[in-house]
Amino acid sequence: MSYPEIEAALREHLHCSRVEKVRPVGGGCINDNYKYITDKGPFFVKVNEDKDALHMFQAEAKGLQALAKAQAFRVPEVYHLGELANGGFLIMEYIQFKDGPVAEKDYKALGKQLARLHSFKDPEVDRFGFACDNTIGSTPQINTWKESWIDFFTARLEYQLSLARDRFSDLYNQARPVVENLPRFFEGINPIKPSLLHGDLWLGNCSMDQQGGWVLYDPATYWGHSEAELSIMTLFSGLPNEFWEEYFQHIPREPGFDQRHELYSLYHALNHLNIFGSGYASMCSRILKKLRQ
Repeated sequence: MSYPEIEAALREHLHCSRVEKVRPVGGGCINDNYKYITDKGPFFVKVNEDKDALHMFQAEAKGLQALAKAQAFRVPEVYHLGELANGGFLIMEYIQFKDGPVAEKDYKALGKQLARLHSFKDPEVDRFGFACDNTIGSTPQINTWKESWIDFFTARLEYQLSLARDRFSDLYNQARPVVENLPRFFEGINPIKPSLLHGDLWLGNCSMDQQGGWVLYDPATYWGHSEAELSIMTLFSGLPNEFWEEYFQHIPREPGFDQRHELYSLYHALNHLNIFGSGYASMCSRILKKLRQ
């Protein structure tokens, strides 16, 4: 499917004379993705016809630009953000990904590069949050700046729980003691400094390009605790030891890591519960049981 607004933007902003083909690209459950093949080469275009699509894509563009600034990973370059009669679209660099299995050395590189991202410092950032709210999946992610990481993450959990409260009151009640005693999970560790996070980093949101370099995309970017990045990476699939060994060489594990890993997993499990429904209730319940021990 092609949109006249997208073709007009390609002509006006990217100097394309013609669109030769439009091919749907799979992999997304929130947006419709397309490869626009033009006389100036291919472009990757995200389309969403929701009323909040323009804000969502604006936030995604800001997240990609922040990640690019860190120079730890390749990220798609953002070319143009546009409005549809209903919704919006985002034109980006088209990156051809590498096929085939990922080698152990590549997972090691992923660990090293992720540690580099988390070690990146912006002299203008000394708090937790982001320049704008964004989305994680289809859920709003509130990024209001806070001085305290515990306060910030408490607000994170409270928002997800507020969405779940009416449909999943039992889980909500199970979670209250955890949220109300959040500081205990952070006892005995070094002061937490803001790290730049992708925010939704699992193996579906990163791939290798044709040159063998890692590419990050579909971010839910914010400045947070580096450990929070690692939770969704194990929630649905594992990563080999090479990744973890390399990452922890650069950012060592702190006391209580395993419990905090469950805590940060709870955020993503609740988000999936709120988006996809009761199929994720047992996952949330298992995590909460571990956290209440």
